[in-house]
Amino acid sequence: MKNKKVRVEFHVHTATSACSCLTNEQILEKTKKNKTDYLIITDHNSIEGALRCRDFLEKSESKTKVIIGEEVATQDGEIIGFFLQNKIQKGMSAKETVEEILKQKGLVAIPHPFDRLRHKAINKNIEKVLEFRPLIEIFNARVIFPWENEKAKQFSEKHNLPVLVGSDAHLESELGNTFMEMEDFSGPRDFLEKIKKADFHTKRNFPLNIVKSLIHKMTASKN
Repeated sequence: MKNKKVRVEFHVHTATSACSCLTNEQILEKTKKNKTDYLIITDHNSIEGALRCRDFLEKSESKTKVIIGEEVATQDGEIIGFFLQNKIQKGMSAKETVEEILKQKGLVAIPHPFDRLRHKAINKNIEKVLEFRPLIEIFNARVIFPWENEKAKQFSEKHNLPVLVGSDAHLESELGNTFMEMEDFSGPRDFLEKIKKADFHTKRNFPLNIVKSLIHKMTASKN
């Protein structure tokens, strides 16, 4: 159906990310409960978790479709690529990373660009990729200070850039808190067109969840 509305959740981490506890079983149950149509999984420097989750949901006959993404650590800060076929190597410059994403005909998004509590946020280095007109995450559910999300929104308006919102889910309780409702799409270019008229549903995650993720990451590194 041409005008069918779908529920899309962007910026989700599976247990493949050391800071995340989300299992495929939890994702299956929560996406079924939330009636999520598309889940954009963006593990840190890896697409393996997204691929495994996609296969798991397909075998479980879930109606949720997984879009393969990756949150890439560049020399200049983190960048998300999605609608990917292959892993993007970390450690390149921001511009080189964007070019590699575009070679795969993927979309480029800048997560939590002005979050001062994340040392990997791109911040002022965002200027280095403006020529590519990336999507800006104007609401990240894990950003503690609301004005830093607002700064991202104002930046997108100033430069007339496309926008989206992200749940940045690492825990089961965070999955489904922030999502987008938009017309169904067929591929990355159509997504970019349909996102212009999306409705954003946002809810901040509990700040102590970040502490839980850090503890999980430290514990995982010892095992």
